[in-house]
Amino acid sequence: MRVYSVYEKQPSFDGSQQYQRTFVPEGFSWSAYAFGPFWILYNRLWRVGAGYLGAVLAVLLAVWSLNLSAMNFLVLIGMLHFLLGLEGFQLLHSGPIQKSVCSALIFAQSNDDAELCFYATAPLLLDQTQSMASPQVLKEMAPADILGLFSSTSKL
Repeated sequence: MRVYSVYEKQPSFDGSQQYQRTFVPEGFSWSAYAFGPFWILYNRLWRVGAGYLGAVLAVLLAVWSLNLSAMNFLVLIGMLHFLLGLEGFQLLHSGPIQKSVCSALIFAQSNDDAELCFYATAPLLLDQTQSMASPQVLKEMAPADILGLFSSTSKL
């Protein structure tokens, strides 16, 4: 099973009342780790590519100025690729999830299953027009006769 984050962008004030949701898989991106700059170019992540090039140049400058060996350079580049693999899925979806809020985590086999699971349970969780942190929503979700672990004093 895989974990999917659901990023939700609030509706804009232009009259459209639809939420924009993006389902992003969580985990390690092996293709980003193994192919690094080629993966960046293939996915047209130009800003990430500029950052990657800047990081490689900074590592090269540090290795050169500290008179380190080529092995140290390769280790540092490997660490950079590891970081790229950790953030690969987030970087792929960085456009759609910009200015969005993570509203749910879903365990599913595929992206389609994650969407089915989310839309099947979303009406039960909360009203889509209210925030999850709203006190009114929390009161509606909590049972009325429970105070912590003890029942209310009216039943004693």
